[in-house]
Amino acid sequence: MWGAAAALAGIAARLAAFKLGAQTLFVDFLALWTGGRMANARPSRLYDFAATDRAQAWLLGAAAHDRLFPYPPSSLLVFLALSMAAPIA
Repeated sequence: MWGAAAALAGIAARLAAFKLGAQTLFVDFLALWTGGRMANARPSRLYDFAATDRAQAWLLGAAAHDRLFPYPPSSLLVFLALSMAAPIA
């Protein structure tokens, strides 16, 4: 019983380490944060994929592509509040 639990814990730890090594921490949150910031600063560019990529490049560098804002405009009421943490670089 304990051996199976230890094996599962080891597998989970390896998967977590792989996932964190494969992508920047909080990269999934970045699209939401960027959407809120862009809606506040320049809402007309929110669904402009090139502008969204440039807004995320400060964290992702060359990997900042195809990380668009995938939510409808009505969701910005929630994300705008989350985006007040720091300005877009």
